[in-house]
Amino acid sequence: MVSVVSSVGRRSYSRVLLYLLSVMAVISVLFPLAGQAQEGLEDIAFYTLGKDLVIRANFSDVVRYQKHYPAKAGDTLVITLKLVGITDNRNLRDRRISKRPRGIEGIPLRDVTFEVNGTEGPRLVVHFTRKVSYAVRQGKDNRSIDIVVSGVKISRVTQDQDVEKQAARLFGQGRQALLKKQHRQAIRLFIRVLDLPENSYSADALEFLGVARERNGQRQQAVVEYKLYLKRYPKTEGADRVRQ
Repeated sequence: MVSVVSSVGRRSYSRVLLYLLSVMAVISVLFPLAGQAQEGLEDIAFYTLGKDLVIRANFSDVVRYQKHYPAKAGDTLVITLKLVGITDNRNLRDRRISKRPRGIEGIPLRDVTFEVNGTEGPRLVVHFTRKVSYAVRQGKDNRSIDIVVSGVKISRVTQDQDVEKQAARLFGQGRQALLKKQHRQAIRLFIRVLDLPENSYSADALEFLGVARERNGQRQQAVVEYKLYLKRYPKTEGADRVRQ
């Protein structure tokens, strides 16, 4: 009798333990640990707007432009921000991004640095390779800041075939990162695919970006990506998956 009771007790204990572990797993996804470093600045992208160049700083959550200096021109630009969607700055980390798209020449950017604890709060520090004229504005998606640099002559030397090769490489790396549960790395890679001119991987990259954000606990951002997908690619095979 004792052995039967002990066996039943062990089974009950195992069920309770499995239940608690599953609850803890869900909580760890929805509420990251206090000591876990989180990213504010995700990536930077480049666009042309007429004769102007737009440098877009993409953030992991809602961000608000506050002010910037110098006002109109300089070789260094400082932008003060308010992180609306991130209530606890203690888990954020500084990040420096230095990149220029392959195959594009003439972009006068050295690097962009996100500083969590700037003089007046979180800020972006943008270093140009020379003095330029610019304007700063809030991004339309409320998760980005646009720096519009005027009078920049940009020459595109990338051919369509090169774009496809680069997109294929980045998309493949993004899928591998997603399979390895390296969700932040996957997000960066899919964004880089979307930074390229429209290509055969653009739709899949946008869909997988939504998946990566969802698995990274960024459910609201994932919904934004899915809605954008349905707007851009409403009749594709992936649209049915996204609607689910």
